[in-house]
Amino acid sequence: MPLQTVTLSSVGSLTVALVALLFGALQAGIAVRRKEFAWSLWGAAVALSTFLYALAVFLQYNAAPGPLNHFSEKIQYSAFLFLIHAIYGFTFSYLSVDAGYYHRVALPFHLFLLMLLWFSDVIVSTEFVRRNFLLLSRPYVEPKLGPLGPLLLLYVSAAALFALSYWIRRRQHIGSGRSVFIFGLSLWTLLGLHDALVTMGAVSIQFLMEYGFFGFTGAIVYATARQYLDLYDTAERTRRELAEAKTALEKRVQERTLDLVRSNEDLLAEIAERKRAEQALIDSEKFLDDVIESIQDGISVLDLNLTIDADLQAF
Repeated sequence: MPLQTVTLSSVGSLTVALVALLFGALQAGIAVRRKEFAWSLWGAAVALSTFLYALAVFLQYNAAPGPLNHFSEKIQYSAFLFLIHAIYGFTFSYLSVDAGYYHRVALPFHLFLLMLLWFSDVIVSTEFVRRNFLLLSRPYVEPKLGPLGPLLLLYVSAAALFALSYWIRRRQHIGSGRSVFIFGLSLWTLLGLHDALVTMGAVSIQFLMEYGFFGFTGAIVYATARQYLDLYDTAERTRRELAEAKTALEKRVQERTLDLVRSNEDLLAEIAERKRAEQALIDSEKFLDDVIESIQDGISVLDLNLTIDADLQAF
């Protein structure tokens, strides 16, 4: 029989798997609707890794030695590789860093490790070991590590620590999203180191890695939500600034229009005044001509020197 009686202590793993599935669906839905938010797609990948790992742990908790137990162990190690790849994808997209070089190098390497994991016994062997955890009603059964198993765990831990250091160095991204991500990744790394020691034979309560996955998934959800809120605040602030600029521009246009109307009115008044002055001058000259023409006597015009001006002499 592949599954034994379900132990109460494994229900937590199943709960983690279901909640991670919900988180993943939420992130995937956002990624489909808003393709520019690439970090949502990587957040969904993190949640998927959590779901796979926690579900595999639940199955392994309750499976006897055999194919299902062995399959569950390989799913767990696959989830490690998925998560590491998703961590860097999320990091680079969240921090707006070009990551083309990473995916070109890391993706073939991770695919190579997956092939070793699934088509050989060098990472997970076919032998089983029983681990007597404290507070566990029966021994936990899992496959032993192959010769390359510890190296894979070392690689995953080193990659997680390097990603963590990358976030710590990016001090310009100050905020609760960055802080929570660092906390979640630190929790996952510490619990991963704990489980690695347990795999090597150390005595502990039980495997806790699924809770590290869960905590990190929660941190991803918070970080993405914080990013959306920051973008929304930026958009709202920009909208308000544009509205204020539009109002100020409309006010300036109204003031300028009023100035132009007033200037136009003044110009029209000046033109009308000049026309009246010109007409008055014409009327005055005509009146003078009429007066002069009506006089029968001769008229002489003297200049300032009392000399008769021949040009203005009238008869």
